[in-house]
Amino acid sequence: MNENDYLICREYEEQLNQVSSKYPGFIAYLHDNGKFYFAVPDGRGGILLRSEGYPNEGARDNGIESVQKNLELEERYSIEEAHGAFFTILKAGNHQEIARSCPVNSRDEAEAIFPSKRKLAMAAGNDSDRREDNYLACQVYRDHLADKSEKYPGFTTFTHEDGQHYFGVLDAKGELLFRSEGYPTTSARDNGIQSVQKNIDLEERYSTFERSGKHFVTLKAGNHQEIARSCPYDSADAAMCTPAVA
Repeated sequence: MNENDYLICREYEEQLNQVSSKYPGFIAYLHDNGKFYFAVPDGRGGILLRSEGYPNEGARDNGIESVQKNLELEERYSIEEAHGAFFTILKAGNHQEIARSCPVNSRDEAEAIFPSKRKLAMAAGNDSDRREDNYLACQVYRDHLADKSEKYPGFTTFTHEDGQHYFGVLDAKGELLFRSEGYPTTSARDNGIQSVQKNIDLEERYSTFERSGKHFVTLKAGNHQEIARSCPYDSADAAMCTPAVA
């Protein structure tokens, strides 16, 4: 099996709302080419692993069940390099490839998909002394205001010392408007940026919440997944006056 057996990653990302009722944690859909596909979302607007095309729904479901059995088994993972890109490969016990990641730019990014690395990232994300949910303190993003993205105007991008990749959304004055959670790879982060670009001008995608006396504005994608969050405000009125919402 090789990359030609898979659709390009954007095809899977466009189906993130096709959540399987039979297999939680998977998306499953029928493509225009007549084949059946599935993918494991990373929970951040991107794809962790994707499937090849199957001739029928039953065969695809067998593929999903095989991934379920092997997803958290470290020994089932390997890395493949092709044409300057790296792929994380998941195999069944018979050594048959059953899913692969989207292409990334380095071996370290590919290894970030291994179960042990995902668990470490999750543990880091739960460090309440340094983080608010999966977000860094606002000052960390402000320290990177100069790291403006050439590819995505209006965004800053940086890699934190925790090995995760982050972005910030800037307002018209170049100040921090929204911040991202940490992503395991730069491609996953870029998918998050693209999701923000699609939703940032849609008023219905915004909401506010209060925690410990502070108020936050959140931006969500069409599938109701949070994709960016403001810094804390002292009042609900102040939050509602943020440029993106007002």
